[in-house]
Amino acid sequence: MKRYQIFISSTYDDLKEERAAVIGSLLKSAHIPVGMEQFVATNEEQFDFIKRVISETDYYILIIGNRYGSIYDGEGISYTEKEYDYAISMGIPVLAFVHGNPDSLPVNKSERTAIGRKRLAAFRKKVTGGSQRMVSLEDWKTSDALATLVTIALQNAIKKASDNKEERLGWIRGSENISELLGADISTVERIPRGKFDIGQRIKDAKHDVFISGSALASLIPAVDVIADLPSNKTLMLLSMDYNDVGVIQHFCRIIGDSLVYENMKSQDDAFQTLFRNDNRIKDKNNITIRKIDRVTPIVYFGADLGSDFKGTSSSYIKVQHYLHEKPGSDAINYIVKPTDKLFEYYLEQIKVLWEKAKFY
Repeated sequence: MKRYQIFISSTYDDLKEERAAVIGSLLKSAHIPVGMEQFVATNEEQFDFIKRVISETDYYILIIGNRYGSIYDGEGISYTEKEYDYAISMGIPVLAFVHGNPDSLPVNKSERTAIGRKRLAAFRKKVTGGSQRMVSLEDWKTSDALATLVTIALQNAIKKASDNKEERLGWIRGSENISELLGADISTVERIPRGKFDIGQRIKDAKHDVFISGSALASLIPAVDVIADLPSNKTLMLLSMDYNDVGVIQHFCRIIGDSLVYENMKSQDDAFQTLFRNDNRIKDKNNITIRKIDRVTPIVYFGADLGSDFKGTSSSYIKVQHYLHEKPGSDAINYIVKPTDKLFEYYLEQIKVLWEKAKFY
């Protein structure tokens, strides 16, 4: 089964038992819960780190009891509310569990200051008054009762997303059969050993539009001459990932041949954009469109002749690199799908969704 990464947001001291129960329930369902319990020491500014974790999340769970929480420096709102606002801005599905009768909670689990109660009331109103999220207003009596509510709501959200063809990316276990997981036979598709896909030549051979995402962009650096000579009737749509990955940055620097530039890079996107900033032949080309997305995806794509509207043509194909959760990169599975393959429409839709979501970054 596909596993989803679930971010759990709430105040902490008053909801320790509830958080533990929800985490346990998610683990039993084979999902990947993340939250402050899993945070480790980092040199990143605290909320920058939290944003990065949320960006990699498939679903965001918000739990509101009767406390507002610690205030984020200089902004007058709590970390919990700031996390929530960021998840909404990223378009991540939000499942909110707001206690229906907060005044029934013990004093030691309640907001004690007038300003805190005012902020909490405004936050509750914001969460329950919007249409971008699923909201549960129930008086859960025990932490296990809340965990049950969360599990059922998550199952319903996953099913709804699947029915609407809006399935979240999730993660694939390396030990699972991808054909069974995706419900399609990939035994007949063209398998490609890593390092045997010449992106420069593929760009040359493409008739018109080319889409490239994620770590595959590193392969563009040796193909810089191909990009410089890109004819006006051929379009490159490039989707970089704006996240801090030291390995990817170092790889770019090795290819560029300048290890010193590494010190000024904070993300994969910084590394990728260096190529375009430093080459006058390509930085002003109007048939190259670059967008970035603030999350890591488990699949990297190279798509040829997909059309700028992602409807595909008879000459289309998509090269897929499936990253596996337990061993990202090293165990990636590479293959090509064509319009005659069952998975083609699935991957084409995924690419379209990624590109559209990238508009927000």
